[in-house]
Amino acid sequence: MYKLEGMYAAIPTPFFPDESIDYEGVKTLVRYLADQGLHGIIAGGSTGEYSLMSVDERKKIIKTACEAAEGRIDVIAGTGCPRAVDTIELSNYAAECGASAVLVITPHYMVISEEELYDFYKTVAENSKLGVIIYHYPLATGITLPPLFVQKLAQIDNIIGIKNTEDMDHTAKVIGLTHDNDSFRVAIGYDSLAVACLCSGGDASMGVIHNIVPKTMEKIYSLVKENNVAEATKIAVSLNELIMLTEAEPYPGPAKYALELMGLPGGVPRKPVAPPSDQMRADMKACLVKMGIIQG
Repeated sequence: MYKLEGMYAAIPTPFFPDESIDYEGVKTLVRYLADQGLHGIIAGGSTGEYSLMSVDERKKIIKTACEAAEGRIDVIAGTGCPRAVDTIELSNYAAECGASAVLVITPHYMVISEEELYDFYKTVAENSKLGVIIYHYPLATGITLPPLFVQKLAQIDNIIGIKNTEDMDHTAKVIGLTHDNDSFRVAIGYDSLAVACLCSGGDASMGVIHNIVPKTMEKIYSLVKENNVAEATKIAVSLNELIMLTEAEPYPGPAKYALELMGLPGGVPRKPVAPPSDQMRADMKACLVKMGIIQG
């Protein structure tokens, strides 16, 4: 069973100006992150703008990422759909492509009970050929899974972890309630809480700045594992300006522009998401120059 641990970049999908997908750009980014020694990537997640894609496009993104990874970097495939049957179909397609696990966002829009949510995840887990990571993102879905309910979900066979895009209080409670379950791992979905999560017993960080500073994020992970929390914290604090910039305008436009400045394929967001403003572009460039990521 797959063990969720380390640093994972939620990769963006580079779109051309006409909003078609730059699949060669996806390959370039995956290979770059593998070369940087990053543990894994998420293909077709929120940063990848999966909600603005057709099913065929989602499949091709997963296949392209797995082919480019060539076993050098783990691929977590975003496969969540409103219906369990569609999620299962996409998850098993990801298995055929060679993905390591699947990330399944909480079904939303329809108001459903905890019993119905439990049935959704149990059905997906029982029928998926890959281990299922719960994608808990209340800011996007409007649905919060209480820590005790996450503990219940963690006991389902083939549920192997959670990407918890929540505050540290909720995350710490989830870690505490599931820590004795060795088959279930906790990853944080907020870049700013990577060190806090790892130091509280969490196992992984999944985020956007991992695309921009992959070696730095891996360094943070190694330092925490070596119990050098002071140095890990010092590095994490130095990333705060970059983190805030990636969140200052409609997501993931700022992160895509950062990659473009680095000579990597970020592309433009797909509408209705707007490209970064001129001010954002200037601020991002200044930040990357100050950090020594690009030349002035």
